[in-house]
Amino acid sequence: MPELLLSQRFEQATLDADAVVFVPDLATFERVKTGLAGFAPTKYPYRLRHESGGRADILPYSDELAPEGILRLQPDIVFNMTGFGRVADAVVEVTLESGEQIPVVLVPVYVLLKLVAYADRKLEKDIGGRRRRRAAISSSTNLMSRV
Repeated sequence: MPELLLSQRFEQATLDADAVVFVPDLATFERVKTGLAGFAPTKYPYRLRHESGGRADILPYSDELAPEGILRLQPDIVFNMTGFGRVADAVVEVTLESGEQIPVVLVPVYVLLKLVAYADRKLEKDIGGRRRRRAAISSSTNLMSRV
């Protein structure tokens, strides 16, 4: 399945990567972020900007950090982390070219977590996608009114 996904060319590119780090506390999370070479902090406590222009959204997780599935990084920055406690059981070890092994979540689990995150969002992220959906709805409504 990964080969199928990697061979597809998508209409929209992304310059960001999403990651979750399993850490016991926010102090450890800060040390992880500052230890990433080529990354600089942004105004958001979970986002880092890479010197190449890309960015990484990195969320910390532990049962202590997200009791009842809610992660509060700041009073106004709250994430629904429902299901992340089970993610560690659904990873595979991937060997990088350097020989280092890292745990990576399986695609179906990642998709489920993204659906939870998307359902929890207050604002739509993809304005282009929103416009395409509106245009498609408008076109289908016009076609339906002609029938």
